[in-house]
Amino acid sequence: MSNWSSAGMSTWWGEVRRYFVVEPRIVPLEESKYTIGPEDVEPHLDENTIGVVAVLGTTFTGHKDDVVGIDALLRDVREKRELDIPIHVDGASGASMVLAQYYNFVRLGRQGYTYVMKMMQENARVWRTTCGAAAASK
Repeated sequence: MSNWSSAGMSTWWGEVRRYFVVEPRIVPLEESKYTIGPEDVEPHLDENTIGVVAVLGTTFTGHKDDVVGIDALLRDVREKRELDIPIHVDGASGASMVLAQYYNFVRLGRQGYTYVMKMMQENARVWRTTCGAAAASK
């Protein structure tokens, strides 16, 4: 059995693949392309493919795979090649982070959101100069 996915997917999928003894087929990401689309997935689909994982908000950059395009491809493959391959959309932390930030912006307003972000930056600077320096000296 094989599972097809983007290199930007969550790391816990490695555990899932080992537990269920699934051969991963991972689309490598390119330097200037951080997502996958139907054109990347289609050449690798066959009768052993048990699913495709698309990422909505990659952990590292927040980019999203072309979920709509990949879903349309899989529907077309089901109709034309009689291969029923499901899609799983992995909502990685990038998407969650964007939604959380948007919620905070709407709730706090521009002035309140700016204040919170400045305080977070100041806390990071203080931590880096105190805790970070102490950790580096050990």
